[in-house]
Amino acid sequence: AEEKIVARPPHWVEIQQRTFTRWADYQLAKADMHIEDITTEFSDGIKLIRLLEVLSGNSLGKVTTKGIIKTGTETTMARQAQYLFRSNIEKALAYCQTEGIRLENVGVVDILEGNLRIILGLIWSLILHFQVQPTLRTIQRPAGWKPTTPKHQILEWVQSLIGEGTSFNCAVVALNRTWADGRFLSALVESQRPGTLKDWVVVYGDRLEQLDKVRRALDAAASIGVPPVLAAEHVLSEECDELSLITYLSGFHRLVTVGKQ
Repeated sequence: AEEKIVARPPHWVEIQQRTFTRWADYQLAKADMHIEDITTEFSDGIKLIRLLEVLSGNSLGKVTTKGIIKTGTETTMARQAQYLFRSNIEKALAYCQTEGIRLENVGVVDILEGNLRIILGLIWSLILHFQVQPTLRTIQRPAGWKPTTPKHQILEWVQSLIGEGTSFNCAVVALNRTWADGRFLSALVESQRPGTLKDWVVVYGDRLEQLDKVRRALDAAASIGVPPVLAAEHVLSEECDELSLITYLSGFHRLVTVGKQ
């Protein structure tokens, strides 16, 4: 029989998967849990429920962690396990609906079978509901301001800190590969912790130098409490993922807001 060739997902999917996995792991660490593979480790529903509990601060009730009778055929045991896993996943998805978390075509089977794109959509819905939207509600608005998309609101916030007209005067116009040289990330850190990255203004043309600058900016941000969900090499990627940047920057904003309280 011919060996089946599995198509590799687009690079932006890989970037988003890594960022969202890091985000989920960062949250689950608060419950003394970790996750490395979102396509398999949510399949029993346990970590998904724990993630929702961490994010919401609420208990979702009893979670089925035991109950598989280890006798009989493998097929019987597999059916028992799937029934228990389904119960957990159904509980998690039902909670999402109760809380008004928008889910796009997310079904129990998608989680059970590790449908990557569906799981990424689910995690983005959680990020949007529990991190991005609460963050956006804390941003002070000028008179007459009209609501825009989360992307544009995050961009407006960044512009207010380091954009044109500020002392940094960075031409921040998009959430894409324009962040690749590390200047914007470095300027953001410098805006909150002056003197941390004094060379933020230096422009490097060499990719390795750019990568080093991005890494130093991410490390400096992590040292002041920004969740380290973004990988430096992904910022430099030609397919730099917009949702990954929004996730990172909204976490950055929450730190700034807390610091001012």
